[in-house]
Amino acid sequence: SALILGHKNPDSDSIISAIACAHLYKQRGLDVVPAAQGTPAPETAFILERFGLEAPEIVTSVAGRDVTLDYSDKAQAPADIDECNLKGIVDHHKLGDVTSTAPLECIIWTAGCTNTILKRMYDYMALKSRQHRRRHRSCAI
Repeated sequence: SALILGHKNPDSDSIISAIACAHLYKQRGLDVVPAAQGTPAPETAFILERFGLEAPEIVTSVAGRDVTLDYSDKAQAPADIDECNLKGIVDHHKLGDVTSTAPLECIIWTAGCTNTILKRMYDYMALKSRQHRRRHRSCAI
């Protein structure tokens, strides 16, 4: 499975957007799993528990893996980021220094959080997001 990976020192947006992005990509027929670079903070753990969601797998290495990121700065990435197969970026920060060896799906948009971008992606692609998924995304804003 490809990884949907959040940034270092994950906040609620990073972890919840990895889960939401994985759900969206699965609806598109892609084999993906959410991942995080650290354990959820207490407020994020509360959101996960409240909505019955599992915390994403913690990943410290991406070498040889297919990866979609919620950032584009190498400073936010695992040390071996240059050894992954970068498939995409969904980000609300500035354009950073991550590069790819092949074309990728890249959405960098001025928004308050990645979950806002994902809501627009669901709408644009005419995909369904169940009510409980919309609620946990709202908590991460």
